[in-house]
Amino acid sequence: TVICYPEGNEKMQRNAQFLADYLKTATGKDFSIEAGTEGKNAIVLALGSEVENPESYQLKVTDQGVTITAPTEAGVFYGIQTLLQQLTNGDLRCGTIEDAPRYEWRGYMLDEARHFSGEKRVKQILDLMAYYKMNRFHWHLTDAQGWRIEIKQYPKLATIGGEGCHSDPDTPAQYYTQEQIRDIIAYAKERHIEIIPEIDMPGHATAANKAYPEYSGGGTEEHPEFTFNVGKEETYTYLTNILKEI
Repeated sequence: TVICYPEGNEKMQRNAQFLADYLKTATGKDFSIEAGTEGKNAIVLALGSEVENPESYQLKVTDQGVTITAPTEAGVFYGIQTLLQQLTNGDLRCGTIEDAPRYEWRGYMLDEARHFSGEKRVKQILDLMAYYKMNRFHWHLTDAQGWRIEIKQYPKLATIGGEGCHSDPDTPAQYYTQEQIRDIIAYAKERHIEIIPEIDMPGHATAANKAYPEYSGGGTEEHPEFTFNVGKEETYTYLTNILKEI
């Protein structure tokens, strides 16, 4: 079986490669990919539809092959997920599925400030999101309990602010390097998932203030060093520099 995609379309080529890699893992067999939209015994990925929803798709299975058609590359990707779900259930039966998402924003939130997951686990989550056609990954990277992203201009944010978690304040620093962040973003992009980072301010700043107390605005007895100092001009430069790196 050959997987065909529109010639010259890099995103559709990535869709085809994604499908080939998945099938290789599932079956142990190699599936070649070819530019073009026709072929016998082929899984054809094609663009084109009169449906207004850009993430809609049509999955058509006949005894001659499989065709997935959608208005956008993302729609084709979701059609691929339905094909994979059909294969997981057993036989691939002839018929036509027409599908479109009810909601544009289909999100999942992971709180890594309280408990660090790590790159391998995040990629597993992104795979599951893709399988269920979710498209927004809300990545909670900083809070009072921990700072989980490397900032080169202020390295102690990660190495000191990254110490501890919600259940154990004494765990060694855990955080993502910027290179790991880039790799995860690229991984998500291949699965048509947008990452939205959460960087808390001016409150929920305890971990950051542990690293750089000169920007602390204090807090309460219950939540000490909880805020950045919004009355200090240097704080704005500090936070601007952080957000520029992010």
